[in-house]
Amino acid sequence: MSEDRDRLLDLAKDVAEGSRVDWEARLEELGEAGEEARVAAGLRRLAEMQSRFRTASAGLELTAGGDLPAGWRWGHLEVGALLGSGSFGEVYRAYDPVLRREVALKLRARPRASAAESTFLAEARRLARVRHPNVLAVHGADVHDGRAGLWADLLEGETLEQGLAQGPPFPPQEVLGIALQLVEALAAVHGAGLVHGDIKASNVMRCPGDRIVLMDFGAGSDKAGDGGSRPAAGSPLSMAPELFGGRPASAAADLYSTGVLLFRLLTGRYPVAAETVEELASRHRQGWTPEWGSGVRAPRSLRHLAERLLALDPAGRPTAAETLEALRSIEEEPRRRRKRLAVAAVVGSLLVVLGASTAGWLSAKSSARRAEEARREAEATSGFLTDLLLAPDITQ
Repeated sequence: MSEDRDRLLDLAKDVAEGSRVDWEARLEELGEAGEEARVAAGLRRLAEMQSRFRTASAGLELTAGGDLPAGWRWGHLEVGALLGSGSFGEVYRAYDPVLRREVALKLRARPRASAAESTFLAEARRLARVRHPNVLAVHGADVHDGRAGLWADLLEGETLEQGLAQGPPFPPQEVLGIALQLVEALAAVHGAGLVHGDIKASNVMRCPGDRIVLMDFGAGSDKAGDGGSRPAAGSPLSMAPELFGGRPASAAADLYSTGVLLFRLLTGRYPVAAETVEELASRHRQGWTPEWGSGVRAPRSLRHLAERLLALDPAGRPTAAETLEALRSIEEEPRRRRKRLAVAAVVGSLLVVLGASTAGWLSAKSSARRAEEARREAEATSGFLTDLLLAPDITQ
């Protein structure tokens, strides 16, 4: 009983201080019956009243771009600190009492656009069905207090953009490892009937253990039969040329953006530069080719793949599956090269041994011939001397 009383005192202290409480776990510890359980249930109601009071007293209005105080609720989630914001809306750290862990909550910036809200929710729910280690795990999507949102894994690590800021370019072998995981993620997304729509360094997270995670599908859309479904929204320097003409986001556009990212990781710069969106669109219309520069040490095969991804014509770009196959082939190149060198070394050794054996055989054969000739010459000389010594003396 004293232990239960201590648990109740700790629980009351947490409620008084406004601390986050895992109610399911606390109530399970105290049991479902008895005085302690009744008091705990009362404390939970008190905590919920406090939460509503804090929200009301803050004059909270759930509108686009509004700053939301820590400790409020969105559905079943307990919302904490603001992690980031932009034209898409805001991302918060939150606690999911069902999963019993922290998650990232993304709220849309335009809650009153019903069509866009429906599209957002449909995409988020479809993405929640994509389960791949290199794709951000989305746990659900809903609308609460007039705002649509989704909640997903809260990732630890740094984005590739942060990595580039520390000193580009990346080593080619590191880029190859990143590309393999990123394109595997992209293949899973495209296989689910989705496009990402905004692949760039800041939307790719490198987690502990060098796991790459593709995240932020805010500009994405459903794939339609013609390769897209609505006008694209993305980062201009990473956007495919066809998107500047109003064509919808597509799987091919995602692959172009992947090529831009590979080029940046290898060189530290974008493959095409411009001061304005109009200038960038003009350069795309005029046509351009990537210039690698003399300092890039990447294998020719990796550079060639990036160039294929950067094709101005979408039809000239490989699919995610084809890109993945090419990357795996590039990954195997050092192993194949080592195998060829090993075979060449063995063949070379055999040739040396064969050459030495042949030379020895020829030398032995030559020596035997010379020995036979010497033997014959010695026998002839011996016979001559014998005949000479045994011959009668003709002078007598």
